[in-house]
Amino acid sequence: MIQSMNNQHGFTLVEVLVAVLVFGLLAAITYGGLNALAQVSGEQQQRATEFADLQRVIAALDRDLRQLASRPVRRPDNSVAPALVGGGSSLIATRAGWANPGDQRRSQLQRFEWRLQGVVAERRLVRRYWPVTDAAADTSGIINLQSSGIQALSFRYRDGSGRWHARWPADAQTATVPSAIEYRLQSERFGQIRRLLLL
Repeated sequence: MIQSMNNQHGFTLVEVLVAVLVFGLLAAITYGGLNALAQVSGEQQQRATEFADLQRVIAALDRDLRQLASRPVRRPDNSVAPALVGGGSSLIATRAGWANPGDQRRSQLQRFEWRLQGVVAERRLVRRYWPVTDAAADTSGIINLQSSGIQALSFRYRDGSGRWHARWPADAQTATVPSAIEYRLQSERFGQIRRLLLL
């Protein structure tokens, strides 16, 4: 017996439109979810990059302060500058332990400076060093570290008797370094970081 072909059924136009509508809704929801995940991932990547930059700044500043040397330096006019000259928001000093892997003819001491530069909207923390300790008039500093995420920087200096000062040197003793230094960094994203280093 031969069966009729009329018993086979296809999809109606309404069924096809409903299926396309459901598929479109699922695709839109999936795209929205993937887009939100991509944005969160990008923000986390940015946060991780800024945090790594902040850690690099703190490690470099700590390293400089822990290796302070009590050696005054000669200015280009042949006068003597203190081993450390610090204000509320900047510091210039001499440190020991400057690595010399190329065995160059130079000192193991390094003159360095930390300073916040620029206007409020474009502030950046800068570390500068000089290739010689006793610089001549034409010796310029070399910037080797910059960070744009720091809004404020402040230093305090403790003398041998335990008193804190906003500036250093606190008296006429140019060859000494403080017994402790406190610094505060105000990060745009991470807030205030306070470090106290005993020297």
